[in-house]
Amino acid sequence: MNDAGSAASQPGSSDIAELAAIELRLTAGSEYLSTVRAVAADLALQQDMTLDEVDDLRLAVDEACSMLVPLAAPGAELRCRFSLAEREIRVRCSVPASTPELPPTDGFPWQVLMTLADSVRAHVERGTGDGDVVWIELAKQKVDRA
Repeated sequence: MNDAGSAASQPGSSDIAELAAIELRLTAGSEYLSTVRAVAADLALQQDMTLDEVDDLRLAVDEACSMLVPLAAPGAELRCRFSLAEREIRVRCSVPASTPELPPTDGFPWQVLMTLADSVRAHVERGTGDGDVVWIELAKQKVDRA
């Protein structure tokens, strides 16, 4: 994977074993984001996250997708992959882009995303035949309730 650019807050936790994965593919349009939000919330509930963690993940996924949709090429598909681990849910959302630009990382939406998620990263993957793909990856961890 080639990064044309990246922006990150806190490193991801790629060394955590994945228990299951779910991938959604939808037309890249804001009218379909309610489906992605619902799946994020349902998966968080199934992972026994607190209601606050469920809301944080749901809103973080919505914010990430809302940042990607305007960058999408006409007729493009929004992909969201949810990776379930024992202590966290990782989400990787992407769209084929009209132009290979990162979503703005200096504005309010990015700050909201960084506040809601435990780690956030954005990058552009240079494509070969299908064009460039813009990604936002985030993770939400479960709080220890000992």
